[in-house]
Amino acid sequence: RRIIDKDEAVELLTATLPDLDGGEVRERLSSKKGFVWLKREITPLQQQEIRRLGIPGIGFLRENKRVYPTGNEVAHLIGLVNIDNQGIAGMEKWLDSNGLADLHRAGFATDRLQRPVELSVDLRVEHALRDELLKAKEKYKAKAASGLVSNVKTGEIVAMVSVPDFDPNSPKEAHDPDRINRLTTGVYEMGSTFKAFTLAMALDSGKADLNSMWDARGPLHYGKFTIHDDHALGRMINMKEVFHYSSNVGAARIALSQGVEAHKAFLRKLGQLDRLRTELPESASPIMPKRWSELNTVTIAFGHGMAVAPLTSEKMRFLMRLNAEIGTAKKADVKGYYIGGKTGTAEKVINGHYVKKRVLNAFTAILPADNPRYQILIMLDEPQPLKETFGFITSGWNAVPTGGSVIARIAPLLGIEPRFDLPPSDRLILAASRTTQ
Repeated sequence: RRIIDKDEAVELLTATLPDLDGGEVRERLSSKKGFVWLKREITPLQQQEIRRLGIPGIGFLRENKRVYPTGNEVAHLIGLVNIDNQGIAGMEKWLDSNGLADLHRAGFATDRLQRPVELSVDLRVEHALRDELLKAKEKYKAKAASGLVSNVKTGEIVAMVSVPDFDPNSPKEAHDPDRINRLTTGVYEMGSTFKAFTLAMALDSGKADLNSMWDARGPLHYGKFTIHDDHALGRMINMKEVFHYSSNVGAARIALSQGVEAHKAFLRKLGQLDRLRTELPESASPIMPKRWSELNTVTIAFGHGMAVAPLTSEKMRFLMRLNAEIGTAKKADVKGYYIGGKTGTAEKVINGHYVKKRVLNAFTAILPADNPRYQILIMLDEPQPLKETFGFITSGWNAVPTGGSVIARIAPLLGIEPRFDLPPSDRLILAASRTTQ
């Protein structure tokens, strides 16, 4: 109201702040309101230049601005705030949604609530994981890459990375759909990594053991669907071979032997049918069949479509270690760290059809296999065939070596000492080698 010559004011302001829209500024200056914002978060230098213009009625309000010194490094975890310092993503949103900011403004926040928030994330591990994922994304020409490191004893997230990511200091980047946190908001078919759950279910039920035989002499025909193995053996195979050769047919027959309800109940017991339980508000629920039929049990058994006894755990650790020694996880078997792992390659559904050349690859590992302390997950979205991978795009050629590089870097940071005198898996994990009679 105190501005006499609005046209002159618009001309001077837009010359000083070129990103201002002249028409919008004129409209705001013509408002009957006693106060309007013209621009927020200007720099001290810009403030000084505007003062020199000598325009009456132009004033300044001091505001706090959130700055993120780690930039992209933990963007998906920390999240960001809007211009009013209200959390709109990540931990920022979770804290505000729990009323801490309101309590603080009202003067009711306790000293404990005003202390800096400490996360379970180890920035050293986060940095190493992100660095290796960026290298893998570029090397394998993948659409995206993501990874997770968790403490299996406590469930704490030690590191979580999804690239491409964003810089919370530049909030516009966060709205790009390619920069979502694929580990929390993405919903994927996880391929053969799900075989671990299928085999664990059978072992836990007591109806099967590591030497149980399964018919993999040919494809499994189920209605109009045919399930086949990429590396068909054409014979009866035991459970160790189902895991080692990643047999879809074997996994499907194991799941069928347990029944639909048992399969569903086991996955629910492991939390696989529930939304991820973390403080992060960006979390999707699994997509489940409306009617869970035998066909769903068959396909979920090998990772398409969807707390155990100590002895079951030991047998599964044996299978995962064996897979690192002689199976599809060999390229991640960093000497001295005795890992266990399982690979998975899932064809993506495009326009209602599975597409062979567009895959989501996953590799999950435990470290160390005889007494797991950490679990690692690596995912590559649509990696491309390379000369050095002999044209293959399956997980063992890209996600697994990426996992090996990650393990080599983070194991020392996690305080895991290398051991070079370990016996083979069948002697170290003793309970696993004693199959049920």
